[in-house]
Amino acid sequence: RHWGPLVVASLAFGKWVWGESMRLFEAFWVTTFGLLSMMILALISFEQYSRFVRQKQLRTFQVAIILSGIYLLALIFGVSPLLGWCGYGPEGYGVSNSLLWKDLTDNSASYIVTAMILGYFFPLTIIMYCYRSIYNLVQLQSNVAIVRTMVSVNVTSLTMNRNHSLLVQERQLATTLTFVILSFFFAWTPYVLINLLNMFTPWVVRYKILATIPALFAKSSTLWWIIIYSMMDRRIKNACRKTCEHFQRSFRIWYFSS
Repeated sequence: RHWGPLVVASLAFGKWVWGESMRLFEAFWVTTFGLLSMMILALISFEQYSRFVRQKQLRTFQVAIILSGIYLLALIFGVSPLLGWCGYGPEGYGVSNSLLWKDLTDNSASYIVTAMILGYFFPLTIIMYCYRSIYNLVQLQSNVAIVRTMVSVNVTSLTMNRNHSLLVQERQLATTLTFVILSFFFAWTPYVLINLLNMFTPWVVRYKILATIPALFAKSSTLWWIIIYSMMDRRIKNACRKTCEHFQRSFRIWYFSS
């Protein structure tokens, strides 16, 4: 999604090697899908909040309308620098591309501030509120479940096991999504802070390494999703374990037969 192979290849050569057209396209792609990812994470958080806290699941047409608006907004912010509102160019050592953060004109500053508010701080506020509400609800349900277990003996064990299993599954899902979202913002926050400093303090521009490392770390955020989900999903862990055992048996057969 973030055109990692292009950046990795350029990093090996120490410069961007794909031409100016691909430079603009890579910057457009990263900006558009970076903003899109943040807003979709906010939508996921709100959907979890609606289902757990409000006990009201979003309807399909509601999700479709919200997603359409998110895609349209991300596309507008992605195309705007190509049309003159801010601009795209190299960042750091020139191996990756993004917005012209060091261009401190009113035109660029207005775009960057607007994009930061709508594409980072606003989604972050929604996510923090939604998951804080979910956490409070889980804590409350846990306390109520303990009290009911202590004072009630009329509930059958089968019903209790079903409710407990359902609660555990919901908690696992909420925990997995929480870690995925936190990893995404952990990857992007240094990049956002460095570039905000870059707008107001000239010393950041002098050290290109400060712009390069956070950019590469942010563009690796997709990898963190895969790692965390693989570590926390029991089915994926079991599949990986079986695959490793299969390769281990195959290696032993090959080694002793040879």
